[in-house]
Amino acid sequence: MSNRSVPAGDDVVLGLNRRITLPRESVIVLVDHAPLYNWGHSCEHMLYDAKTGDYYDTHPSQFPPADYYHSPDHYDAIHAPVAIPTLTSGVAVAAQPTSIPELNYAIANTTGKKYAILFSGMSNNRHLNDLEFLYRTLVDVYTFDPVNITVLNYDGTVNYAGTPQPVTTWPGNNTPYRIKVNGSGTNTALGQALDAIKTKLQSNDLLLVHTNNHGGGPTSDPEAWLCCYPNWNSFTATDFANKVKVLPVFGSLVVMMEQCHSGGFQDAVLNNSKATCTSFAAACIATANSMGGADFDPFAKDWIAGVTGRNPNGSALSTTVSEPASAYDVFAYANAVKVEGDSPQFADKPANCGKSQYLTGIPQKTFSAVIASGNSDGRLEVLAIGTDNALWHIWQTAPNNGWSALASMGGIVKEIAAAKNQDGRLEVLAIGSDNALWHIWQTAPNNGWSAWASMGGIVKEIATAKNQDGRLEVFAIGSDNALWHIWQTAPNNGWSAWASMGGGVKHIRAGNNADGRIEVFAIGTDNALWHIWQKASNNGWSAWTSMGGIVKEIATAKNQDGRLEVFAIGTDNALWHIWQTAPNNGWSAWASMGGGVKHIRAGNNADGRIEVFAIGTDNALWHIWQKASNNGWSAWTSMGGIVKEIATAKNQDGRLEVFAIGSDNALWHIWQTAPNNGWSTWGKLT
Repeated sequence: MSNRSVPAGDDVVLGLNRRITLPRESVIVLVDHAPLYNWGHSCEHMLYDAKTGDYYDTHPSQFPPADYYHSPDHYDAIHAPVAIPTLTSGVAVAAQPTSIPELNYAIANTTGKKYAILFSGMSNNRHLNDLEFLYRTLVDVYTFDPVNITVLNYDGTVNYAGTPQPVTTWPGNNTPYRIKVNGSGTNTALGQALDAIKTKLQSNDLLLVHTNNHGGGPTSDPEAWLCCYPNWNSFTATDFANKVKVLPVFGSLVVMMEQCHSGGFQDAVLNNSKATCTSFAAACIATANSMGGADFDPFAKDWIAGVTGRNPNGSALSTTVSEPASAYDVFAYANAVKVEGDSPQFADKPANCGKSQYLTGIPQKTFSAVIASGNSDGRLEVLAIGTDNALWHIWQTAPNNGWSALASMGGIVKEIAAAKNQDGRLEVLAIGSDNALWHIWQTAPNNGWSAWASMGGIVKEIATAKNQDGRLEVFAIGSDNALWHIWQTAPNNGWSAWASMGGGVKHIRAGNNADGRIEVFAIGTDNALWHIWQKASNNGWSAWTSMGGIVKEIATAKNQDGRLEVFAIGTDNALWHIWQTAPNNGWSAWASMGGGVKHIRAGNNADGRIEVFAIGTDNALWHIWQKASNNGWSAWTSMGGIVKEIATAKNQDGRLEVFAIGSDNALWHIWQTAPNNGWSTWGKLT
């Protein structure tokens, strides 16, 4: 308590948006039932008449009492620091290295920049020490550029409220503080730091936000809040949410909070972050306080130690942490060694992404196959097989516009195809690890997805087409090398049993004639092109017929007048083509289009002209196009890049877009800048 009186009429702050006006000159006694808790926990203010000494009232409140602490000596007058006993025997203290040791493993899994915001408002010595520990870890272990670390602490210097003073050496290894403080721990400075970072973050970047010192929240206050310098001003969960939701789409957001009631910030982070992976760790749940310590806060120290691989003094961790340590691993360690009184919580978005999230950034997702399709509303959706063999997707957030974050659709697949149901719902067909056909579909147009379901069979390549009446049909090469098919029994409905179409084939594509009849093209075991077609729309099939040639990959397209055209890579690695001489009719002879190619796709411009895209023998993307609809062809032109698989799709406005797996196994894209026009430069999607 203090023997100093507070004048009548003065306001006494009891918590966030809670205060009283003293009715008389008073002496205030603070009753703190939990002195080792971080500030923000419940306490009581007992009021005594300054002239008579008589007790007259008690008010439940939160520690610390706020606005009448104008300086560290006022703080000491009301609440002297808790004495921590010095251990003199019976304890083996590890040798203290002069710097944090490097981890015995290297992590290099991001191509983006790494940023951090470290915040402490009304700091005590332990909070500054937490900041120093994390700062050294980021710079020494994870190679953060100090220029990209924003430190906001107390009065804008390497300082804190209370004792011991002066601030000279960090107790972790008794060396001078290295932290570079950029500004004071005010609510304005924190808001400005979050505003500034939004102009810097790019798609593959990482942002770490750490907050400590003191806070309040439920049940005393309507929401969680963070204490800020100089007079216990607040930065609420709502304030934080408003800053997070305007950050752009970027790679990885890691938030670790230590203050009392810190768990109350979880929804503000997860519900508003657009990062590819977001993880949130807090020392306590929204309705609880966090524990403090002598030189460090226990949860913050253990979380940082888990990231570093060592305790502040360089000693080994008490429990093994995975190497490399993900955001989830680090939390699991801090939770396992938590002190009594803390109630750590963790969450991530999307679920479980924290298990592969590191302070070097979210590992770049890499892919082995890619396809593209269009939603009912015109938004493109790209589907790819990850190196984890799961299906992943990324989609335009609006037609002809930017892209979502990458998301997993699960499964274990090794080849994929996509089709659009009659009602506009996308459906993905895939060969599973059991060699059966599996599928997953949108539950409504432009909407979420079902669970995976097996369609049986034993297959090794697939193609899709849509019947004239809207029913989807899937074609597959069976284990006997024959062509098999399975079809919807009604549009948007269930599926038939598998049926064999015979033949001996090793590569297939399907297309629709002008009258709606499906036609399947296949490379036979003799390396010639073969075809089989519906004799009438939605009906039975012809016999197999050879189209000759010796080819090794095919693609199909439809001319503006409805004539099908097949493109193939010949034994000379040139592009060859063969086309219907009239819609729904016979075929031309084979003709060479030149070039040196090893993978092909075809699409249609907005005006109907076919354009063929190919990976050249130099691994760049090349293209060749009809100079007029249903007509002759341009010369080959390089589009650059180094790619190994491609897919094409058409934007709602008619612009073609090509998606490719680059030499880094990431997804890249290039697009027409206007319909029927020139092309952008390459851009990275993942």
